[in-house]
Amino acid sequence: MQNSIASVLRMWPYSAGRAEVFVNALLSYVGYPRLENVAPLGGRDGGRDLQSLDGTLRVACYFPIKEFKPYDEIEAKFLSDMEKAQKGGAESFTFVTGQVLQLAEKLKLKNFSFTKDTSIYDCNDILNVVSAPEAGFLRAELGFPDTKKSHDQDFFEILFSTVIFSKLIHLFNQSSEPKIFPSGFFEIFDALNIFRQTAQPGLLSDDLKNVYLNWGGAVDGFHLQLLELDQFDYRYENHTLIMKSFPYDEFQGVSDAVNTAFSDLVEYTMELAKFVEEKLRLPIR
Repeated sequence: MQNSIASVLRMWPYSAGRAEVFVNALLSYVGYPRLENVAPLGGRDGGRDLQSLDGTLRVACYFPIKEFKPYDEIEAKFLSDMEKAQKGGAESFTFVTGQVLQLAEKLKLKNFSFTKDTSIYDCNDILNVVSAPEAGFLRAELGFPDTKKSHDQDFFEILFSTVIFSKLIHLFNQSSEPKIFPSGFFEIFDALNIFRQTAQPGLLSDDLKNVYLNWGGAVDGFHLQLLELDQFDYRYENHTLIMKSFPYDEFQGVSDAVNTAFSDLVEYTMELAKFVEEKLRLPIR
């Protein structure tokens, strides 16, 4: 299996967004603080795909899609992302790549860095982490689920490693419904879309399937209100979505619909988290 996982890492077959989700889960597993996606809408990220909440730790991900890269190109990518992170005020820098680096090459890259607090994870480092018996959710994220587990267990392990429920709950607390919502919901929506590409909820046991589908429907309902009905403006200066101005009678209807969608999402999120923990002994991450 290690050879197969190495092939996936070196010839990454998925999207850049999925690489960032995987790296976030990987670093969380090895003890990193909670990280956020810098550019959930795409576009420029200033040399860091992920960063700590205070911005002092910057993480760059380099997973070329279906392509091996020579050292010179890896070095160029490292230097580019590292320099941008330095200009952004980073104090620590982590570079994660699915490509293979020799020890001497990693030491050379670290010597280029502006900070001694620089970490580099290459293909072999990632293999060492995901090969641990308890790292099944990471193997599953790479397309190699442990077959000995039930579908229910695998399904929710992958869901909880892809959609960070602790962050979702934190976003609830940051929201001022119905008018102001943090942009972090974009990352939740994107992560769920990635999960849905390969998820098979139809194979779940009936009670877990109902809980999951109720939650997924609530996510879709809130997504509709927040992004699809042209009811909110995005404010880049503070990364929030602000409700547009409406005539009073129209505002009341929009406000009620947003409140209902948000309340449903909160309710079904907590219901899913509690039910899965009780039935599968699987806490949210």
